[in-house]
Amino acid sequence: MGCPDWPKCFGLLIPPTSEDQITWKQGAEYAEGQMVIANDTLWQATTDHVAEGSDLKDCGCWEKYDKHDYAHFNAKHTWIEYINRLLGALSGIPIILLFSMSLMENKKKGIFISSGAVFFVLLAAWMGKVVVDENLEAFMITIHVVVAFMALAFLVGMMQYVSRKKYKVSKNIRTLILASLAISFLQLVLGTQVREQIDGLLEHGVERANLISELPSWWKIHRSAVWPLMLLH
Repeated sequence: MGCPDWPKCFGLLIPPTSEDQITWKQGAEYAEGQMVIANDTLWQATTDHVAEGSDLKDCGCWEKYDKHDYAHFNAKHTWIEYINRLLGALSGIPIILLFSMSLMENKKKGIFISSGAVFFVLLAAWMGKVVVDENLEAFMITIHVVVAFMALAFLVGMMQYVSRKKYKVSKNIRTLILASLAISFLQLVLGTQVREQIDGLLEHGVERANLISELPSWWKIHRSAVWPLMLLH
């Protein structure tokens, strides 16, 4: 995880580029909500202040961040996550414009599709916050990705609606497409669950070389389902 909070990153609008920026310093100015890492713990400023004393606890202006215990900084991970958030926010602009245009057109089908796109995009954004608060808990990641796919489905529908083109798809092709989507969804869910199992095994001290043998037998479904998926494509 690159940023421990959402929508800001370490309590900043522009995330830090070095660990020095999130290290407590005497005489430094801190804004309410800004974060620092000290003694492997994430601290959040409770008020605007100038750091005094020899330790951040001296002024009573800090509290431990209680949503999770992730207290690490990696500049690369932080900026990858920040750029991902920016791209997500920018993608919302044309979606809102499409929704506004559908309202002006005042046709039920267009309003329904664009409303669905806006709803799932906003839901995906909120789920992004939940994923951060839960420190990348596997089940929440699964829901987040499923919601993102729903948003994509409505956007594809909107694209087809705007193009005004009608495509004739045979029954056999339609069946293959639905089967491919079903297997893809299954792979998505099983993939996140396999990852959750691996994280749990690592936390219990299992060596990486032994991870596969320690996984539950159902992981083989995830391994093998890729073959019918490739054939369908």
